[in-house]
Amino acid sequence: MSDEQPTHFFKYRSLGDAKDRTRSIIADSKIWFSRPMDFNDPFDCAPGFSMAAPPKVFRDYMMKLFREKAPTMSRPVLRAQLGMIQKDSRRRQNSPEFLTGMREATWRSVNTAGVLSLSARADSVLMWSHYSASHTGICLRFSSAEWAFPFRAAQRVRYCAERPIVNPVLDDADTIVDKSILSKADFWAYEREWRILSHPGSPVRPGGGFGLITYAPKALDGIVLGARISDADAAEVASWVRDREHPVELLRAVPNPGIFRLDIVPA
Repeated sequence: MSDEQPTHFFKYRSLGDAKDRTRSIIADSKIWFSRPMDFNDPFDCAPGFSMAAPPKVFRDYMMKLFREKAPTMSRPVLRAQLGMIQKDSRRRQNSPEFLTGMREATWRSVNTAGVLSLSARADSVLMWSHYSASHTGICLRFSSAEWAFPFRAAQRVRYCAERPIVNPVLDDADTIVDKSILSKADFWAYEREWRILSHPGSPVRPGGGFGLITYAPKALDGIVLGARISDADAAEVASWVRDREHPVELLRAVPNPGIFRLDIVPA
């Protein structure tokens, strides 16, 4: 599967209890970045964990951690501190207590990110069923053009048959993000998901983290109405679109009469 970005990304949304937030996405150009811990899949953003590494590599890793926490401490003192830790059975490389603590620290770090999940398709029957209240909601279409903040920053999710194993001793920061946030079980592959990450240092949100982010208003250029949306809801969505400064194309998902497929046609 290519890493080349599609021309558009799609966000499935329900109405009903979620109508106010859905309206805000359209009317206020604000969209919510979620915490990984809030995802519905217990395996999502929860890879396996290991600290296995050759002794010298592990010592160098621990020295790096010490230097980051105490940059003014001299090298001899750092070595002495590391020697004391290595004598503590609860803080050795493979002790259950140490592994648990490092696993929890890595999980906390992953959850400092905010994540916006998008799809490269608007015609998924399963996604309409799961995320758009059994086809009664809508699907938002966003441009991925260079100017379309923050959608240009989307990264493709990779689907795996086996659970990734994060090893903070051997993996660099990008690899940890890839294994933790951009990898999912292969039974989700039909979603063709892309994700935008908000973390400290990223341009998506000052300080990173979850919460509302204002996107480039003209990035929203289309809305697909669900195959079972009510006339009243369809009219209300159309009124939200009329109030926008930038034009939005209204479309509709229609069951194909011959095969198990949704056709996306003008509304």
